[in-house]
Amino acid sequence: VLLRRLADRGARLLLVLHGPAPVLTGELLPAGRAAQWLARLTDRADRLSGTERTVRDLFRRLEPRVTGLPGPPARHGDRAQLWTAQLAAELERTRAQEAPREPPQEDPPPPGSGTAAFLQMLSYAEQSVLGALLRAEDVEQRLRAALDRMLDLRGLLAAEQARLADHRRAEDTVAAGQYRRAQQLLTEGPSSLDDVERAVTAFVATVHARLDDDHGPDTGKAVGEAAGKAIGQAAGQAIGQAAGQAAGQAAGQAAGKAPREAAGGDAAAAAATGEERTP
Repeated sequence: VLLRRLADRGARLLLVLHGPAPVLTGELLPAGRAAQWLARLTDRADRLSGTERTVRDLFRRLEPRVTGLPGPPARHGDRAQLWTAQLAAELERTRAQEAPREPPQEDPPPPGSGTAAFLQMLSYAEQSVLGALLRAEDVEQRLRAALDRMLDLRGLLAAEQARLADHRRAEDTVAAGQYRRAQQLLTEGPSSLDDVERAVTAFVATVHARLDDDHGPDTGKAVGEAAGKAIGQAAGQAIGQAAGQAAGQAAGQAAGKAPREAAGGDAAAAAATGEERTP
């Protein structure tokens, strides 16, 4: 029950035989399993050889620029590939040795003895190759991380310098000095990536201070033009409203004054002619 529960959860059972047991090994080993293990070892040996080449290429690329890098591990790939070739020949010999023959031999080897000896050699080779592969892959990951970090810092430095130049502030004394310092660490190394990052960070902070906080000359000009336009529009609207109000008041006063003047004129004419108007 316990083994079934473990199997349902994806667990694997490792069977270890202490001491020589060729007959038992031959009985427990499924047909073709030795060839499958050899194929897996061959694949790992090829991966090891390729990973070691990649590590050497990365190290040669980074060594002139960056300090504190992990060194390439000892080269095991060529030896591992030689082992796989030897083991492939040994597997064929073992199969031929254990194949039934006619007439039967007087003293045939115990069943599975050749396979058991082959598996011991295969196990030793696999442990050695797997350990070397894991070490090489670890170094490759660390070197790739260092390369990515260096390229990111270089790209950030170039982007901020271009941004500064677009705003015509490339000649800023402080920013120019910080840029030269960061560029020197990146190109004239080897330098620590921590030192490079500090230099690039200082330059980026200066660029932001010049452009984002102080509003560079182009930004200030644009802000001034926008403000002047808004002020002009507001003044025009105010003048128009005042003129409209004045015209309205003048028209109202003139309209009220005209009836009064007309009534006064009629009264004067009546007095001159001696006529009396009745309402």
